Amino acid sequence: MFVRLTSDPSGKRRPGKWTDAATGEHGDLLDVIREVGAVTLALLTGGAALAAARIAFSLIQTPFLRFILALLFTAPAALAGYAVTRGLAALTMPS
Repeated sequence: MFVRLTSDPSGKRRPGKWTDAATGEHGDLLDVIREVGAVTLALLTGGAALAAARIAFSLIQTPFLRFILALLFTAPAALAGYAVTRGLAALTMPS
């Protein structure tokens, strides 16, 4: 990936644009910042969910209610893991 930091003398190529050398894709530097922000937000959300689950498990003592709580936290994670695995498999398998 190449990121243009300065403009050329003709002024046609402005700074802040990126080009992917492997695929030829190109875009604005804000595209890169958006992707990094999405990953950061996902990590923060995952950490908040983990903290909420730990607090809830420490407050709930009944085994049945703990089981229900565990299902509430693990079912979406299992579905997300399945979706990611299926998406990565689709990217790597020839059509």
